[in-house]
Amino acid sequence: MKKIVVVSVLALLLVGIGGYFGMSYWARHQVDAQIEQALASIRATGARAAVGKTEVSVGERSLVLTDLSFVSADGNVTLTVGKIAARDAAPPRGERITAGSVAVDDLKVSLKGTAAGAVAHQVPHLAITGYSGPLLPAVRGDGTDLMNVLMAQLAGMSAETIAAPRTVTRISPPADAVDEAPREITAETLSLTGVDEGRVAKLAIARLAAAPLPDAAAVREGQGSGLHAQVSDIAVTGIDLKPLLQGAAAGTGFVQVLQEATTGQMVVEEEDGRTELAGVRFTGLAIAPEAFTPARIAALNAINDAADDAVASDQQITDALAVISAVRFTRFEARELRSTEPSGNGHVAVLTLEGLDAGVLAQLALEGVDGDEDGRSARVGRIALTGLDLGRAFRFAHSAEDLTPDAALGAFRLLSGVTVNNVEVPTGGEGAPSAPIRIGTFALSWGDLAGDLPTRIRLDFTDVSGPIGADDGEPFTTLAAAGLTRATVSLAFGAAYDAAASSVRVAPMEMEVKDAFRLKLDTTLTQLPAAALASEEAMTEALPGVNLGPTTLTITDLGLARLVMQRMAEAEGVSVDEYRAALVQLLQQLAGDLAKTNPEAADVGAALAAFIENPHTLTLTATPKGPVPLLALMNSDDPEVPLQLFTFSVTNTP
Repeated sequence: MKKIVVVSVLALLLVGIGGYFGMSYWARHQVDAQIEQALASIRATGARAAVGKTEVSVGERSLVLTDLSFVSADGNVTLTVGKIAARDAAPPRGERITAGSVAVDDLKVSLKGTAAGAVAHQVPHLAITGYSGPLLPAVRGDGTDLMNVLMAQLAGMSAETIAAPRTVTRISPPADAVDEAPREITAETLSLTGVDEGRVAKLAIARLAAAPLPDAAAVREGQGSGLHAQVSDIAVTGIDLKPLLQGAAAGTGFVQVLQEATTGQMVVEEEDGRTELAGVRFTGLAIAPEAFTPARIAALNAINDAADDAVASDQQITDALAVISAVRFTRFEARELRSTEPSGNGHVAVLTLEGLDAGVLAQLALEGVDGDEDGRSARVGRIALTGLDLGRAFRFAHSAEDLTPDAALGAFRLLSGVTVNNVEVPTGGEGAPSAPIRIGTFALSWGDLAGDLPTRIRLDFTDVSGPIGADDGEPFTTLAAAGLTRATVSLAFGAAYDAAASSVRVAPMEMEVKDAFRLKLDTTLTQLPAAALASEEAMTEALPGVNLGPTTLTITDLGLARLVMQRMAEAEGVSVDEYRAALVQLLQQLAGDLAKTNPEAADVGAALAAFIENPHTLTLTATPKGPVPLLALMNSDDPEVPLQLFTFSVTNTP
């Protein structure tokens, strides 16, 4: 009985051992077959592919591949891997494998024929958990850059995490790029989480740095570029590359490809200065995938790579604009941007880009702008451009169109408004004491274009102050003579076109010089056809037929009348009261002469005399007696012409 048991146990042992080795041999044979099938699939695209050694452990459920190499059919992409070790792996199915973890060692990707020159990427170690994807790297026959390689790999895999402690990229510019030096880009602590066939929940990089190659001999003479740059704490969430990977049928529309991207401090250092910012936040990037055709992308790249003064073809511009218009984003924000140079420093507290859609940026704004140069400082509280049409700006920058008046009017379509607040800039030459010019607000907006010209426009220029002198002309000469060293001016202008009435209402039209006077004009231009707004030429042709409608002018004295009267009296060597009385008498005499042919001149003269005696507010209303051609009136220097064309009424408010 014991003999039977011993024999049985021995037999089972032999069968088990034999079965184990048989199973191991069979598993390796199966893996080899699957690898060969995957290699054949890659080679079928024209690429070259090889694997050096394969190790399979059934007990440990592991697969180790060493000395992998791949070259795309065009020879532009070479990928090599020292070792791929998959643990807790299931048997390959087709060209795919699943594994609890995958370790990739000594990964290298070399690129040739790129616009940047030769590029070499190196990843010493890559750790992946929860992997499901291709058995071998996805290098195919049409690889032209690293993006194609990465996109192809991401499209066919999923993973819980992907982590690389360090990656290094070396870029050697083309031989004819005399202004560029070889450089190295390093990423530290790179990780991806939630990778799912083109989607990535989060990408994080602790530090990204760029610098000239450490080997000084590699930097050719004349290629300078001591540029060093680094970015910390990069985080990108909600990445969805599927629209680009899969393409889309026409009419699919916009799809979001990035939820948010943020960075910590960014620093760029060169031999002549340093630029840094505290961080960046970018949200809501979306694209229309059908617009990203190879021809259009090639056109955009060709224009970007061309010389600054190069002119692009109409087709290139059209293709590039199609790509630009196919991008949307919600907001871009950069904080605490600072630059330091030998000649001076600059600072922007916040730079924001709001709402890019169909190539139009809702708003570009800079806040807290200040800087100094040669010891002279300037600052701006806020600058904002609204409705900035990037497509039109792009076309204008790269087309051969001359700057004709009509082309200049295209600026009305380039954006819809400009606002600048709290400006202070120095005056005087180098070494001279600075008496700054200050601007409270400059705001210009327009809209509702009819052709090239807007049908409404508004300008506000408030609290503009600066130094004045005797040579600056009136009223500043009088203010300077009174001892003032600065003056503050405010302007306002508004106009709106009424297509039904073929008229333009100009209101408000105001000017105020602080401590001097305030003027207000309210008028209407009639007989202006809508076609006149189509172009500069059309407006020029229409102006001779434009009439001036009812007009009201209001003058408010804020102190200038007293100063003028005093100055003129001193010049005549008489008292102010004597000079005023003589001026009133002269005015009354002139009004009496004019009243012989224009009876209302007497009332006008009386109101003007009362204003001189007690200046405060004078309101003059001119009502046309009939059609009043605007250009003819402006070109006339006869003082009686207005009296013949208008009926006047004047009121003086003490």
